[in-house]
Amino acid sequence: MPKNLYLILLFCTFFSFARAQNFYSLNAYVYDSLGGKLVGASVRVLEMKTGTQTNEEGLFQLILPEGYHQINVSFLGYKAKTLEVELISDSTVYVVLNENAEVLDDIVVKVKKKDLSYEIIRNAIESREHFLKQYRNVHYQSYIQSVELAIKPPKKKEEAEEEQPEEEYNFYESTSEVFEERPNKRKEIRNAVKKIGEQADLLFTDGQEAEINLYQSLQQIKSLGDNALVSPISPVGLISYKYRLLDTYRDSLDRLVYCIEVRPKKLGNALYSGELEIYERSWFLKTVNLSLPKKVLLRYNSFSFSQEYRHVGDKVLLNRSEYQWKAAFGQVKKEGSTHILHSNYSFDSTYSKSFFGAEIAHIEQKAYEKDSLFWATQRKEKVKKEAEIYLAKRAKELQRMESPEYLDSLDSEDNKLTFKKLAFRGFGVMNRQKKQEWGTFPLAATVNPFGFGIGGWRVNQGLFYQRHWKNKRRLSVQTALNFGLLNKDLLGSVNTYWLYNPIKRSSLSMVLKRGINLINPYATVSDFAKRSNFYLGTGISVFHRTELFNGFFLQSTLSYSKRQDLSNYRFGRIGDDLFSNNEGLYFQSTEVLKPMWRIEYTPKQFYASEPYEKIILGSKFPTFYANITQAFSLQKGFKPAFNHLEFGLNQQFNVGIFGQSSYRVSASKFFDKKQLAPMDYKYQRGGDRYWFSPSMYSYQLLPKTITTLDWAYESHFEHHFNGFLMSKIPLLNKSGLNVVFGGGLFYSPENSTKYAETFAGVNRVFGLGRIRFRFGVYGVAAKSNTFGFDRGIKFSIEPYNIEKKKWGF
Repeated sequence: MPKNLYLILLFCTFFSFARAQNFYSLNAYVYDSLGGKLVGASVRVLEMKTGTQTNEEGLFQLILPEGYHQINVSFLGYKAKTLEVELISDSTVYVVLNENAEVLDDIVVKVKKKDLSYEIIRNAIESREHFLKQYRNVHYQSYIQSVELAIKPPKKKEEAEEEQPEEEYNFYESTSEVFEERPNKRKEIRNAVKKIGEQADLLFTDGQEAEINLYQSLQQIKSLGDNALVSPISPVGLISYKYRLLDTYRDSLDRLVYCIEVRPKKLGNALYSGELEIYERSWFLKTVNLSLPKKVLLRYNSFSFSQEYRHVGDKVLLNRSEYQWKAAFGQVKKEGSTHILHSNYSFDSTYSKSFFGAEIAHIEQKAYEKDSLFWATQRKEKVKKEAEIYLAKRAKELQRMESPEYLDSLDSEDNKLTFKKLAFRGFGVMNRQKKQEWGTFPLAATVNPFGFGIGGWRVNQGLFYQRHWKNKRRLSVQTALNFGLLNKDLLGSVNTYWLYNPIKRSSLSMVLKRGINLINPYATVSDFAKRSNFYLGTGISVFHRTELFNGFFLQSTLSYSKRQDLSNYRFGRIGDDLFSNNEGLYFQSTEVLKPMWRIEYTPKQFYASEPYEKIILGSKFPTFYANITQAFSLQKGFKPAFNHLEFGLNQQFNVGIFGQSSYRVSASKFFDKKQLAPMDYKYQRGGDRYWFSPSMYSYQLLPKTITTLDWAYESHFEHHFNGFLMSKIPLLNKSGLNVVFGGGLFYSPENSTKYAETFAGVNRVFGLGRIRFRFGVYGVAAKSNTFGFDRGIKFSIEPYNIEKKKWGF
């Protein structure tokens, strides 16, 4: 047979065989007995020794030749099933696997023996991305109820045999619409709000802080403290926590649930302790029960919370939270809880681009006007009987207390003149209906024997007036006069402040004053009260401040002042006893008119809207500012005196678990220096011997205060570890100490001064009643081209501002 003919016959034979081997597609969906999709089920084609797995839909696909096949489908904890399939066309089949109780029991035994809790947590961490991508956005209704019991010392009663402590309840309740969009956009509209009693210690009630979300790697709750908290189901959690499997069980829908204990690896760490419940297969959270150590908490003695997640269709969402706390302020003990419930979910709606903006919470006035019938239908959490009786009684009292007759009766009692009131509070007249009051200074403040030797003994008295409006506007006027017995001089001031637009934070104020002023208000402690730091000033200043658009503030000031030295003044002896070389500073009298402007801008500033008021919540960006001053001399006509420019930026931000940082950078310069008096100078404060002055505005080891009339550059940095470092050191991890470090740079070309410093130390928070303060000890090292190297030990005390949730003066 010719070779070519042989090849042709061989090709035809192969082609006919290939056409006889038809291939078809087999699609199969695998479910459990309840209809749940089994993701990751193993699939094997027995005769071909090949296989695959089911995808997120519980589906597997195979391309197989026509004919008979045996396909084995298996999943851990379920009875395997072998399918006998004869393929003659593309086919779709459905497979149901039944649970194997013996295998499941064996799995539980092995899990307890080997403690597979870390593997479960790893699965939960890997599922975070899937949890966060369940939807693009979500809308739901939220109900918040917060109740706090305050136990106060008993009031003394002459006839009472046994004194009983006084119990009061503080209460908050609201309903709201909440909108969230991935990854981090949120907006809340509160449509009903009820408040009774003090609200300062109630948690998650002001709309400014979202509740704890463990699916975020870090949680920063300013109401609790300065620390950023690590979630137990974050990637960092694996190196921060210990885990232990406590139990397994099946829920009402027969889903397997793992209960896992969570503990910090080191006792001093600012981490959660408690238990998590996690679903098998989806690895989503089911319930949370966690607490925080006392050392993390700033205002509370204890804090714990529980959360429940629920299935909404094919999604899992946080459904219910309860936060509990205890606190003690002096003899007053408090304990409370906040319940938050979510309902009526909807997903992936379409919103305008401007819907999620800088306003993250909004409350209208009508939200506060809901009656008791409304709350009877909307209340989703029962109140304890004792609290309910108290709150009902208190609500009636509040209603009665708003009546004109009751307000007049209170005014009549408070406006009675008594010696005790006149001596220690001052005499005043109050009108509660109009929300206004006027009064005098107390007699106890009439005589001032001090004054650091400036003018000796003085007699003081004054009047004040203040009024508040329902729309949050307020007006205050205060006038004060003082007469010097040594110099027979009359000094005084009139201060007026009017907040006329609380939404724009717009205010107008005026100060009319004749008095002893400071030449350098930033002088060191040793120089602050010396005679050389005082002068006689007479003048008037008018200030206006407003927000032009979100985050952009403009402040305008116009001031006139006449400045005179104290060469004709007689001084007391106190200053000479306290200071050496206590001589006054003598200079030629000056008159100046100064227009000043300050511009501040914080990009993407977040805020909450209350009725008639805007509450600023900060930004992730720094604040940029510029101060511009133009001065004119009025002594001989109207002539330019000097111009001054200062600009810079500042910011405070969190660095995750590593703590909190702050920085400030600025530059300043005088222009056209035709006439400058000492009180016009720009000063760089010298360091005090032992006092650690605020590091954002001063340097610790400058040997003296420096005058800067040309360009001056300064930068400051400070970082608080908030327990991160101390938690790694045995014994010290229980001390409550916080490590701080920082530094600064200063450069003044005109003074040929280059200065750099660094500092490190520890501080600790202490409490005195409701007041919190921070005591610190620091080591400072500095180097300068003028004095070389220096070092020292400094001490500091800082108060905590509860309203602003910030440290510092």
